[in-house]
Amino acid sequence: MKKNPVPGIYLFLFSFFPILSAENSLTNIELEGEFLYWTAYQNDFGCATHSSPVFTTTDFLLNRIDKPTYSWRPGYRVSGYYDVFFGEVGARFTSYQGALNERYGTSALEGFYPLFTLWNDKLPSDYTRFSSIYGKQDLWIVDAYAIFNLLSQDILIYPKIGVRNLWLNQSYDVTYDGGTFAAGTDILFRSSKFYGVGPQIGVTGFFQLFGNFFLTGEALGTWYAGTFKDFQSETFLGRTLTDQKLTQTYSRYSIDLQAGFEWVGSFFNDNFYTGLSVGGDWIYLNKGSNKLPFNGSSTFFTGIHAGLKIAF
Repeated sequence: MKKNPVPGIYLFLFSFFPILSAENSLTNIELEGEFLYWTAYQNDFGCATHSSPVFTTTDFLLNRIDKPTYSWRPGYRVSGYYDVFFGEVGARFTSYQGALNERYGTSALEGFYPLFTLWNDKLPSDYTRFSSIYGKQDLWIVDAYAIFNLLSQDILIYPKIGVRNLWLNQSYDVTYDGGTFAAGTDILFRSSKFYGVGPQIGVTGFFQLFGNFFLTGEALGTWYAGTFKDFQSETFLGRTLTDQKLTQTYSRYSIDLQAGFEWVGSFFNDNFYTGLSVGGDWIYLNKGSNKLPFNGSSTFFTGIHAGLKIAF
């Protein structure tokens, strides 16, 4: 078989897309595993406002929301690709679980508004002195896509078209003590389960820095038709105040950005390729939380990744 005129190192760099000529073509399988270290953030999300003096404050809701800080947690991402005549077809699975565990407290002369309370008769003047929140976010993403070759002299840009399935399950346990709740502990539980599926478009690209080192990047956009299944309950002094389930259907969208560096190498007469990559990730899910605690709290996931690729 005649050797392909393109240097073997480029075959890995270009994610093993087939570089076709009139004389021959190459077919490759690429497998990739990545370790993720991410954290999460939500707009307009928090179990309480900033504290203020209880004797001079008549509306605790005017204070800014005290945004909780999510822990940095590990996750993983695995991908597989197969070269076809127009480029590649592939699939990717992402798994991540975020965690939140915080407690708030003030002096006897201050208080903050309990945002998660569901009481029908709650007032802006209600306040609490202590609060705790424990939560988790389970994120699963399954992408299936086709990638098309678009070659240039120094930069390779590949359009991507596919379908994404996304699951985002969130649950939060919250307690309030003191102030309005001086007689006991107010206990709340809220959960939101979202599943969405929809078309995805994007672009991935590579640029050679020097030698076997390359700059990589990816941008994706996805529109979802999805369903929220929400549950919320509240008990105080052993009495159930709220126990409610709600199912609603909404459209949502997400934006993914990724950038990093990659080293590649070839072995065994260019019949086997391997590579190491590091970089950053940023995912924005528009209104990914339906009723926690407001309608339409957008969710962000951000962090770093380190990966290993092999191709044969």
